[in-house]
Parts: sequence; C-alpha cells; structure tokens
Amino acid sequence: MLYVNYFRDGLSLAEDGPQGDASGPVNLDERAAKALAALMDLESFEVSYALAALFNAGVSSAARSAAADVPVPDVQPGHALP
Repeated sequence: MLYVNYFRDGLSLAEDGPQGDASGPVNLDERAAKALAALMDLESFEVSYALAALFNAGVSSAARSAAADVPVPDVQPGHALP
C-alpha cells in the first residue's frame, strides 16, 4: 500500500506506510501498485518527494475541476484520454 505522508513543515512524501503528521492511503490497481512498489524500493528521497508532488497536483486539479463544475472524463486504466 502506498501512502502520502504530510508533515507540519509542509513536506509531503510518498512512502510504503503511514509515517507523517497526517497520512492518506493511495488506492491503486494491481499493475500501478507493482510499478510504484518498484520505485519505492529505490529508497530515494527524490523519488518519494516527486511521487507525492505528482499525487498532490492531481488532487488539486480534481478539486479545481469539481469547484468549476468541469466534467471529468471517465478513463479506465490502460485506456487513452479522449
């Protein structure tokens, strides 16, 4: 399981367990979970930081779209965006 851990100093990291001041699990399909687990095995601060930033950017984008009432395409894993 992948978690995004948030720390009081503003840092957020993607890690394999809840370890921050606040943590949120990331639900992934099996293929994505395996790919990210391989990246997490590198035990790199930079990779952890980049994955958390990517997750946070996606969450922010979804929140802005919802607030603006922009339709979000229904995309299934493994399929291209319309």
